Amino acid sequence: MTIKVFIPTYKRLNSLQAVLYSLIKTYSPNVEYRYICYVVNNYPENRFFVDEIVNKTNTLTDVWLVKAIHRENTIPPIQNWYGAISEYSVDGDIVFLQGDDDLFLPESIRYRVKTILNEKADLLLTKHIGGVLFYDNSYDISIDNFKINSKSEKLENVYLDRIWSAIFIGNNTYKMSPLLREAFVNAMNWCDEQTWLSYDQRTLMYPIYIPIALNRLNGKVINSNQDSVIRSMNIDECRRALWNFPGWNSGFLHLAFLGILKNKELVELKVLDKVRELTNNYVALWYWTFFFDPRISKSVRKETFKRIGKPTFTFKSLIDSIVFFTKGVFSEFRIYNWLKGIIKTQKKIIDSESFIDSLYRNEK
Repeated sequence: MTIKVFIPTYKRLNSLQAVLYSLIKTYSPNVEYRYICYVVNNYPENRFFVDEIVNKTNTLTDVWLVKAIHRENTIPPIQNWYGAISEYSVDGDIVFLQGDDDLFLPESIRYRVKTILNEKADLLLTKHIGGVLFYDNSYDISIDNFKINSKSEKLENVYLDRIWSAIFIGNNTYKMSPLLREAFVNAMNWCDEQTWLSYDQRTLMYPIYIPIALNRLNGKVINSNQDSVIRSMNIDECRRALWNFPGWNSGFLHLAFLGILKNKELVELKVLDKVRELTNNYVALWYWTFFFDPRISKSVRKETFKRIGKPTFTFKSLIDSIVFFTKGVFSEFRIYNWLKGIIKTQKKIIDSESFIDSLYRNEK
């Protein structure tokens, strides 16, 4: 059996080096497995630099073998991530998928390998913490005070209203099998139903569809409250954030998810009623942002409402959505100065390797 970590990367060379350093520092299981990490480079112009980082990392470890996979052309993120897993993994492998700016915690690998094997699970979801900000083209980071959850051996089957952590890819640990591959295919088929959305738009929630697909196939999905990953951000993400959320419009993504939950394969499943309720409420919270987010065209918004419908509002959710939108509008005008203020008042600025080393000193 082989433990395989896939780190898709696109331009983030400074944080990639830190992520790899955190990986090779992790505690390994007390058994003899093979350990391979694939850095999946989706930005061809960085081929030389990625190879340099990979080669340097290999000189620092006797446990991990780090390899680079270079895409000849940049492809959609989901294809890059799960295409690499499907192509470079065999049944029985334990597979991790990690962002190129997210750090492994000391027990990240050992705990999750032990747990998913002992529980004979197809997918293990763990927790993450935040608090790290990467600067542009720098190995220095800003860190907030944060507390890692104490080790918890309490496990439970995942109720489908608790799958939200799956959207963060670093929380997912897979046991490769024909069943998991079938779940991958089913989840992608659900994405492909939403033909009026761009490929990136309809696949951004793909990781959260996989636990649902596994559940439908009678696979075993379990949840642990132990922190395994530090979810980090690049300063550029913060500067470009809309409504203080980096990345795509979160509410619109959940609207696409609500559409999946209404498809013919899932609409009658009562076990998903709680998921539908939570998703509807989240979409309602973000509803007014859909009309002012420049990334959502008028035609796409109109067609999405036509195909999926609009969220159902209660009086409370209507007020909450208006307050949320209003706060976001004011925040947009001061986000850059607000961010500069945070950085200037950060209590700790440290180089990333020193920070990672400190995690292990704290464990002793």
